[in-house]
Amino acid sequence: MNGIEKKMVGILRTLRENYGVTAVKVNMEAEGIRLEEILRTKDIVLSAGVELTVKIGGCEALTDLRLSKMYGVNTVMGPMIESQFALEKYLAMVESEYAADELEDLKVVINIETVDGYQKFDQILEAPNSSLLTGIVLGRTDLAAALNLKDVNAPEVLSMAKDLFSKARKQSLTCIVGGGMSVKAIPFLKELKGLLTGFETRKVVFADYGKAETNMAEGIPLALKFEYHWYEWKQQYYGKIYNEDAAKMKSLSAQ
Repeated sequence: MNGIEKKMVGILRTLRENYGVTAVKVNMEAEGIRLEEILRTKDIVLSAGVELTVKIGGCEALTDLRLSKMYGVNTVMGPMIESQFALEKYLAMVESEYAADELEDLKVVINIETVDGYQKFDQILEAPNSSLLTGIVLGRTDLAAALNLKDVNAPEVLSMAKDLFSKARKQSLTCIVGGGMSVKAIPFLKELKGLLTGFETRKVVFADYGKAETNMAEGIPLALKFEYHWYEWKQQYYGKIYNEDAAKMKSLSAQ
């Protein structure tokens, strides 16, 4: 491991031991993470003793799911679920790729991040295979944008979170708040006490909420520091690749 990776491992260990962090999340949907990045992330999370979550590209992103299985992912997340049919297709895909004993160790979650997804949530959970679902993540960034709101902590978003999580908890689902996570979200999170099982930044999952809630004012900035180092590592890695042939190109252009 290089120096940046060692910093990330150290931060993750501290987050796991003191702040309720359980996993790192990588995104094959909006961020389009590359396969080599997933491999390096897997190495980092194993060294830090946390799990790996992958947000796949859609409810039928079969290649993404197969890659996730190959990399030994602990949690798979289906994005932008807005209908019962979408959930049914997503869960059927997961069930087709994982054997029964493998499903025992896999967490299967979905993103609710649109007004349609929120309004149709009761209907969504009527999917005949919904027993495979273990949790939901509220994507506040997209939800707030759909409501034409600039603040992910707005009262309207909080009201929807309370309603959504109340229904989800009755189905024994885990409930995670995501999207625009910062220390400004702490009052929002505290308003969900009794419903919330965790929260996440773009890349860091705080799913041990009993430990996480005791000092979110320190834990969240530390998670964001981890993310900073992630992008620092990414720039260093691809910067080296970008520059490795510069001398050859200069020589060729002089011919």
